[in-house]
Amino acid sequence: MNRRDESRLGSRAPARRLLFALSWLVCCAATGGAHAYGFDDAEAPRARAVVRRGPIVIDGRLDDPGWQDAPWHAGFTERKPGLGAAPPVETRFRVAFDRSFLYVAVFCGEPDPSKLVARSTTRDSFAIFNDDAISIKLDPLHDQRTTVGLVLNPVGARLDYRGVNERSMRREWDAIWTGAAQRVPGGWGAEFRVAWSVLGIDPDSAPPVLGLNFSRDHASRNATYDWALMPPPYTPITASRYGHLEGLEALAGLPAEVSATQQDGARDRGLLVLPWGLGGWNSAGEGRADGGIDVFAQRGRWRGQVTVNTDFAQADVDDAIVNLGRFSLRMPEKRDFFLRDMERFGFGDADGASAFYSRRIGLDAGRVVPILGGLKVTGDVGDRVRLAALDVATQSVTARDGQSALPAANATVLRGQVELGGGSNVGAIVTHRQSLQALRDANTVVGVDGALRGGRSPLLIEAFAMASHRGSDASRGTRDVGATAGSEAEGERFGGAAGVRATWRGRLVRPGLRYAWTGQGMRADLGFLPRVGVHETDAELVVEPRFQSYGLERLRLEAAGGAVLAEADGRLLDRNVSAGFDLVWNAGWLVGAEVERLSETVQTPVELIDVVVPTGVYPMNRWLIGFETPGVRAVSGWLDLEGRDLYGGQATIATCGLTLRPGTWLRLEAGGTLGRLTIADHRAWVGLVNARASIGFSPDLNLDLYGGYDHADHRVPWMARLRWTWRRGSDLFAVLQGQSTVDGATSWTALAKVTWALP
Repeated sequence: MNRRDESRLGSRAPARRLLFALSWLVCCAATGGAHAYGFDDAEAPRARAVVRRGPIVIDGRLDDPGWQDAPWHAGFTERKPGLGAAPPVETRFRVAFDRSFLYVAVFCGEPDPSKLVARSTTRDSFAIFNDDAISIKLDPLHDQRTTVGLVLNPVGARLDYRGVNERSMRREWDAIWTGAAQRVPGGWGAEFRVAWSVLGIDPDSAPPVLGLNFSRDHASRNATYDWALMPPPYTPITASRYGHLEGLEALAGLPAEVSATQQDGARDRGLLVLPWGLGGWNSAGEGRADGGIDVFAQRGRWRGQVTVNTDFAQADVDDAIVNLGRFSLRMPEKRDFFLRDMERFGFGDADGASAFYSRRIGLDAGRVVPILGGLKVTGDVGDRVRLAALDVATQSVTARDGQSALPAANATVLRGQVELGGGSNVGAIVTHRQSLQALRDANTVVGVDGALRGGRSPLLIEAFAMASHRGSDASRGTRDVGATAGSEAEGERFGGAAGVRATWRGRLVRPGLRYAWTGQGMRADLGFLPRVGVHETDAELVVEPRFQSYGLERLRLEAAGGAVLAEADGRLLDRNVSAGFDLVWNAGWLVGAEVERLSETVQTPVELIDVVVPTGVYPMNRWLIGFETPGVRAVSGWLDLEGRDLYGGQATIATCGLTLRPGTWLRLEAGGTLGRLTIADHRAWVGLVNARASIGFSPDLNLDLYGGYDHADHRVPWMARLRWTWRRGSDLFAVLQGQSTVDGATSWTALAKVTWALP
């Protein structure tokens, strides 16, 4: 998915067009539009793992005695550029296990070694997918929704991530695993070793079958090959289409001595201790020292994490962005405590209302709210029930600089899900925020949700409903989520929200519908509500023909639209209709364009770029053209040019990015936005820059540098972070971050953080 794909997800159009979109959905489902390119209903591939009978040294050589009994498996299929074609190079793998670990060996054929591309050494960088790389994707609980991903390139660079609901890849998650790669005759080899505890599997009650897939990125052809084919529009982490790994029924009966390893004395204790220490000075020259600890433990299928005096300086700096809309944006979570197992807590609409948004804990309107401590527990009951609980206490924050005081509070989240098979599930959630200083200052949200996946069918239906109650003393409201976020009237208040989304994920034709309602009284202190008191309807139709000539890979055509209506009287507030295309070449070049017609009703005055936009109805037009170069090259980039009407004014904006990868040790990235805005006779320039440098001294020692600039507030955030993996599963972080202003004021914080996996 490119950047323009992501921007279209929340588009809206007139309500009268929904009947047309619905007819498309019904007709395409009835006629089997997804089968126009031979939709593959073949049975998922299967592989068999065997007990390791000899030593295996993780070095990428593939010649250890422990591999001798493990059969090779092949049968890869090209995903891009030639969807469904046979790859021109060989890829094969085999799998072994013992009482503590799962072992995987992969051979990637490459007759011409000079064509191997490996420009990434940095840990946990998505840039690895522009190299030659091999990815293992495991669905450990076989729920057909969740992925544990491990990636290596030929120089041993590593990436690990968790895939959530077949949609998002969270690389912030760090797992304890060992991997190595090197060139071998005829290509290159990769070996992986991962503990059962990392996969959440108890050896005494291991499932007989795991979900399994492999994807190989072949940089010289800008190609990707899958063992179990992931045809677009399925994401690369669509676990419901993975193959199966069999043979693990022998795991429970293995004696302990079989788990003895011949490399680095590794043992699986399932325990991480993460102490941190902080020292620095503020802009007034005042010294500061602090410390805290996070402890993560796992036993069988249950995992727990305790945090004491949680630190926020370890978080990455958010990229500066330009927000030309009326409502707040949902920013990604970057804090360790909230990232681990957070796929268990997801609830609501990915593009709208959500019952739990972890950045509402410890961060309030840009202020850091100190966390006293927290506890998180996740686990499984049997093969189908998933449970999760979280409880965090925050300190009070005194009023200053015109901001209100915040009371000490406690946040609790309870989540449960039941797997129905084939990736379908139902679940429930309860969130509760309670002031520790006023008993009736509280907010509770209760919700149910579910997803229907038709196994290997392209149909996907997702739905949720939730209700809220707030106490009579509540004062937080939803003031930080949008201009129409709701009333702050005193007194008890009840509210509700619900939504449903239906998508047909065909290869050629992909219609989709979405409806959401958020009541005026809805409030979610621990969630995210873009706006309340509205009905929202969205529809889209994507047609993506593919080519096998003139060097073209595919053409994507999209039409989308929707409407927003007032809950109280059904009055049309906003409407939108758009159309666009992307043309992609086999080599990775892309050009695209989009046009949009919209109308928005501003119900209360809103400040935008230092200008107050008055109430009224604003019809607007927007256009966008874009260009991208192949990401597999040493120099790559992209450019978007956008022009639009803007609440009675005009905006012309250019956004671009450039990436330089001169070798394995250095990657430079820079992106920026420059725009000219005119609103209500007020003229202003919008400019921002985000620049990053990643220096990989080795796969275990990386330095990341960040610098940004936001013209609106003349602020320059910056950060330097050194990460050294000094032993298996253990890291040392040294972080220096802060911000400067054009008048010379500077504030900064230094942090040293150690993660220690006890032997």
